[in-house]
Amino acid sequence: MLPTSWLSPSNEIETRLSFERRKDRYRTLVETLPAITYIAELGASGPWHYVSPQIESILGFSPAEWLSDR
Repeated sequence: MLPTSWLSPSNEIETRLSFERRKDRYRTLVETLPAITYIAELGASGPWHYVSPQIESILGFSPAEWLSDR
């Protein structure tokens, strides 16, 4: 992908819109899977950055509660 400074304004807008559409599709996929999806750094003490809403129905913790305790 080219740096946005090399793109014309219309191409830059299209690139950003394309990114937002992909991000929305990914979020929809992650938030509808019957599993807990998460983003965390490696290691036992690595911080967690994201946990999907399914954690609440599976483990009983809201995402905010889970992340605040990590």
